[in-house]
Amino acid sequence: MGKVTKVTDEYVEVELAQGLRVKAVKSTLSHVEPRIKKPAND
Repeated sequence: MGKVTKVTDEYVEVELAQGLRVKAVKSTLSHVEPRIKKPAND
């Protein structure tokens, strides 16, 4: 999972790690999760 940093008509830019950003075609995304407020207990 990553953080959405930019959205255009066709693309979404997602930051997967600090300094690592990728562009994805919006139509290929199948599911978007809301931000989790509490981290899971591992």
